[in-house]
Amino acid sequence: MKENFNAIDEIDYDPIEAYNKNFKTKHKELSKKYINDIIEQSGIDVSTNKEESKKYRKYSEINDKLKRKGSIFKGILISISILTIVALLIASFLYVSLKWFGTPITLFVVFPIIFIASLSLFLTLIIKNNKIRKNNKEILIKHYEKAKELIAPVFPLIKHGIREKLLTEACSIIKFDKYLRDETLFEYKINFGFEDPYDSKNSSCVFLQSGYVLNNPFVIKKNLTMTMGTKNYYGSITISWTEYSTDANGTRRAVLRTQTLTAHVTKSYPYYNTQNVLYYLNNAAPNLKFTREFSHIEKLSEKEYKKHINKMNKVFTKMDQEAIKEGRTFKSMSGNLEFESIFNAKDRNNELEYRLLFTPLAQKSMKKVLLDKNNYGDDFSFIKFNKINALISEHLNEFPLATNEKLFYETYDVDILIDNFLKYQENYFKNIYHSFAPIFAIPLYLNTPYERNIYEEDKQMFMSEYDLEYYINLINPKLIAHENSKTQNINKIIGRYKNIESGYDEIDVISSGFDSFERVDYISVRGGDGKLHSVPVTWYEYVPVSAKSRLHVKALNKYECENDETNQNYENDSSIINMNKNSTIINFIRKM
Repeated sequence: MKENFNAIDEIDYDPIEAYNKNFKTKHKELSKKYINDIIEQSGIDVSTNKEESKKYRKYSEINDKLKRKGSIFKGILISISILTIVALLIASFLYVSLKWFGTPITLFVVFPIIFIASLSLFLTLIIKNNKIRKNNKEILIKHYEKAKELIAPVFPLIKHGIREKLLTEACSIIKFDKYLRDETLFEYKINFGFEDPYDSKNSSCVFLQSGYVLNNPFVIKKNLTMTMGTKNYYGSITISWTEYSTDANGTRRAVLRTQTLTAHVTKSYPYYNTQNVLYYLNNAAPNLKFTREFSHIEKLSEKEYKKHINKMNKVFTKMDQEAIKEGRTFKSMSGNLEFESIFNAKDRNNELEYRLLFTPLAQKSMKKVLLDKNNYGDDFSFIKFNKINALISEHLNEFPLATNEKLFYETYDVDILIDNFLKYQENYFKNIYHSFAPIFAIPLYLNTPYERNIYEEDKQMFMSEYDLEYYINLINPKLIAHENSKTQNINKIIGRYKNIESGYDEIDVISSGFDSFERVDYISVRGGDGKLHSVPVTWYEYVPVSAKSRLHVKALNKYECENDETNQNYENDSSIINMNKNSTIINFIRKM
């Protein structure tokens, strides 16, 4: 418990101040130390890498200049050719029509000589430039490959899971699980009533990260969801007809008219979208429900902010009056209508628990979160239903949590590697920390303990179905998707068998997508000629397709960065089709 109090002291119920003055700097220092230690551990020749990288950039700049010079030469050559042809045509016209040139020698000898001389000159320049550029490119490739070769030993040492490790070292209040265990998810369902309200047969988990804040659980879950909607398809044709009119002199004239006719059809269309949700589970205020939507209040000017507060004050005053008349329990915090106006949780169902949650200290801290202009401010929706808190923020939804972080580090230059690493770690820490900021702003949450079940490390571990879905979505989709699927696929588990002896989950998966077929509808449209015309509209019919597969999944106990020997035993196993970020092993068995 002493560790918990120290962590609370670090936050001090003011997450924005704590981040700006403490955590941000601490995390940056830890990240710098880690990457510098890794580079030193790799034993690479840093100075030679920097020298080779510098030479590569130098020759890259030369290559760009040569490329631009070649484009200029080609442009001049084309211009001379066009001008020569135009001059020749004009001179020919003048000679034939006006006898302007005394002899045809000037026309048919001088101009061609000038053209051929210019052509030869610039062709020579282009050929010479291309030769120089080719030689230069060979040199820059040599320096690039040498720089890559020198830095290569660093990348295997940057282990998966380091972003979580650095975050926890900087901010010990947040700790991560290796997996969301099956037993743990069951515990959350029993003790907190936890279910993902956005989970359905048309959604699949594409990212999952679980952990706890002072022993209170959290789950970050990203779903890919298919929603069947409609799409408009458009087509057009151009028609023409002749109209006759008689002028004032009695002369009958024909006038050609044209018109573009357009038509559209509306057809079913599958839409796919993703959404990250942070679920935080806490027993405080267990009967309270409310919803607040983000409004980016931090972007308002001082004048706009005052106007907004005055307007919302009137709204809450009116709600108080209506609640009294109708006998409802709603009662605004009349002592702090500014907080009411910016947090704006008008649909709350329990005034007592709402006030227990949002004490004056919580209101003050939450206000700083909402009005923070230096980070994300009011970009989050906050939904509380009993013991479950769901936070949906724009910044977390936009951050590529599920993407292999190593992809952001690949480079040839050790200085660029350090910069890329530090930027990624900073962005990751900033995104995760500020996703929790609304939770950290509420003292009651930080002071409500929860006794977690601590599972034995050596006990065989099976993942929750949410985690299984996540790791299934990391493998090559062609392995489990229907061969004719032309859209994204929703992968769902339809059967599961836990093999205690081997430690593998044997799971049956159905992957659902859509095949598409081009169709043409002909829509009758009346034209300006008074006739009906058939306008073809091309559209696509989306037909559901699905395929079933059987896979074996095994969860190892450690992050890669924790250097678990168990993970190393599987590195050369040819049957493994995926050892992903937490060294989960997935074997594809067969299509069913």
